Amino acid sequence: MINRSELENYLNVADQETIDRCLLVDHDGGKLSIHIIELFERFYKIKLPRLYKLFISQHNGAYLRNSEFPQGGIRFSEFGDIIPFLDSIILGNTTKEYDTYPEWHIPFGDDGGEGEIFFDYSDDHNSDNPQIVMIAEGTETFIANSFEEFIDMLYEYKDE
Repeated sequence: MINRSELENYLNVADQETIDRCLLVDHDGGKLSIHIIELFERFYKIKLPRLYKLFISQHNGAYLRNSEFPQGGIRFSEFGDIIPFLDSIILGNTTKEYDTYPEWHIPFGDDGGEGEIFFDYSDDHNSDNPQIVMIAEGTETFIANSFEEFIDMLYEYKDE
């Protein structure tokens, strides 16, 4: 029988393989302590996707080149830049800058243009695997069922 520690080690190895296989980071803002992310989750009473936490702990504020998106890449927000959105969206501390975003939509990046990319917790506030949506010019578009599915979309096959 596998114990919890062995399971967590297995999941971490599998997650790292997914990140290494799928994501070509052009540049990033450095590493982020997983403890900061966990404090953030406890304070806001949310669970971020496991794969997202692993990725931003290694590549906070990463930029990924990818032809699947209109501007040719994805910019992940610096983790600290998410907090003002959450104060507005989850805690109800509205500001003019952020009051146009739907409730329980947590931004984590953009397409380099007008599109903001969000975790959509509107169906289940307690999920650790929310859908991924993009909002551009006031229109919400479904992107993926999970962060892992979103990451898989970013994989670009290279000719060898």
